[in-house]
Amino acid sequence: MDTQRRRFLASLAATAVTTQLFGCGVLSGGAMKPSNSIEKLREFLATRGISESKIMAPKRVSNGIEFYKSVPCSDLADTPQADALLVQWSFFAWGKGEHFEFDIARQFIRSEAFGDDTISQLCITAYYSPMRALRTIRAENCWCQSVADIASFEDSIPGSSAFNAVSLLRPSRLAIEWEQV
Repeated sequence: MDTQRRRFLASLAATAVTTQLFGCGVLSGGAMKPSNSIEKLREFLATRGISESKIMAPKRVSNGIEFYKSVPCSDLADTPQADALLVQWSFFAWGKGEHFEFDIARQFIRSEAFGDDTISQLCITAYYSPMRALRTIRAENCWCQSVADIASFEDSIPGSSAFNAVSLLRPSRLAIEWEQV
């Protein structure tokens, strides 16, 4: 086997191992930190061929969970809740009219940070126009405090009334944001 072919196969094998370990191809720019988590999520979705503007609830949840499991975050506090996952839903009126929000968020607690800089969230939020079927859904949330708890978290979401209600609905708006909490 010639040298060029060996290098190609070695590179292909390294990419496959990286994909197995991190759930996607090599993410550019080094380790994920809370401050660059939005870029890492977008890159993660792009490597899967997912258009962030058209992602429906089941894919938002499954990709949010996969991102949580496979892309670790650095610069976090040394506590079990420093990297947590949250799914939440409710009606809101943030000054732009009433809407139903279905959100999956990854919450970070940074090490060596104080006050408002300590906690931040990477959120994938879908906004739905108010409709009768959504009005009957009680506001709730579901937390996953660590990757070790992910199996029970994954099992709880598909049975929720909110997930079932929005699974086939196209949101009126979808946003991916990182913000200090």
